[in-house]
Amino acid sequence: MSQKVSVLFVCLGNICRSPTAHGIFEKLVEQNDLQDQIEIDSAGTGDWHIGKSPDGRAQSYAQKRGYDLSHLRARQISPSDFADFDYILAMDEQNLADIQQMQPEGYSGHISLFWIFWKAGKKDKRDKKCQTPIMGEIRVLNWFWTWSSRQVAIFWITLWPGTSTPITEIQRDPV
Repeated sequence: MSQKVSVLFVCLGNICRSPTAHGIFEKLVEQNDLQDQIEIDSAGTGDWHIGKSPDGRAQSYAQKRGYDLSHLRARQISPSDFADFDYILAMDEQNLADIQQMQPEGYSGHISLFWIFWKAGKKDKRDKKCQTPIMGEIRVLNWFWTWSSRQVAIFWITLWPGTSTPITEIQRDPV
């Protein structure tokens, strides 16, 4: 990889979906010793969780899989993010619309739904349901972790074809 790449994951409150994707991608970057070449962050379109840690259930699910989200703090997406990030990936269509509304003229980065890289952008009926799992049941949290792991792996391979990903959580949750 010759130039630095920056990735911002965005959901509504930045306490569940985007920090989960952030944590999975961050570990993948660390496992490949690419911290100097890839910048990662996450944000929310809403402002009500600024400064808070990820939701306890999201952190618990991460810890069971060997990921640590405890250092992450919620923040709101800002105009400077469009200058700082090459990829801004929204967790759902409403957040994508909100990001696009903020997008400054001349932004040359990539803004899309997080799952757009899977199947060359073809939707899966499950992707439409990527609502926040915070209000959901344990099975929704299980599904969301599997879904996020798969999306991170696909995004990684899309950015760096010919590489592999050591992510193993793509199968059903063993916990």
